[in-house]
Amino acid sequence: MNRLLPLVLFLGFVAGSLPALAEKVKVLVDVPAPYAENVFWFPGGRYLLLVNRDWSGNYRRFVVYDVDKKRWRPVTGEAKSRDELGEGPYVCVTAYCPFLVSVSGHYLKASVEEPECRLDAKIYTKQIGWRGWGIAADPIEHHVSASGRYVLYNVLILPNEPHYTGVAADVAILQVPNDRDVWFDVTSDHLPTNPLETFPVLWRSEHAHPVTTASWLHPLLGNRDRLVLITTDRDDAWNKATYRLIVLEVVL
Repeated sequence: MNRLLPLVLFLGFVAGSLPALAEKVKVLVDVPAPYAENVFWFPGGRYLLLVNRDWSGNYRRFVVYDVDKKRWRPVTGEAKSRDELGEGPYVCVTAYCPFLVSVSGHYLKASVEEPECRLDAKIYTKQIGWRGWGIAADPIEHHVSASGRYVLYNVLILPNEPHYTGVAADVAILQVPNDRDVWFDVTSDHLPTNPLETFPVLWRSEHAHPVTTASWLHPLLGNRDRLVLITTDRDDAWNKATYRLIVLEVVL
């Protein structure tokens, strides 16, 4: 038995050191989302709140989307108190003129003192690193996933047209390097290195569908590496009727 022990220990070490299965990106949702202006994650990462405009750009409405059941629910009922909001979770649309919305399809003109609105403000001000590691430009949009293992990278394409302001293209989910300083060095405007050629690419958007809005599920809202995108048609980028809702998840 003693002679076999080293072999058993060696085999156990080898088995324990085998690399984990490679990550893959699952497409959870890919549906039309015309006139989707913005999108917010509800706590937990199962529901999304879409803010829509009609063709005139004046009328605004909210729609709740159940990612797991792939069902829409229009938000139509205005509640007079928090007790009338119904089933949670809840999300605060903005900390400045807040609407508190429930997954049951009700909304409340809320106070900034509501817990969800304070959470929204905390998410908005969370900053990690000089270049915004862990934050993004808009309220709860994130460039880094909840686990911190993946990053959303995008480049603006600026065609030579007089009235064109550009669309997000070459959008990809990259694996984050262990040394974050390496990431900052590569993404620095002073270096010509292309992150798409430097770090492993787990997913890349199709050429015909550039991304207009993107938001990781925030760590304070859930622990899954889920990403929501609003995409458009590159050949008709200003036509909001062509917008699509795409939800991705990075899994091991």
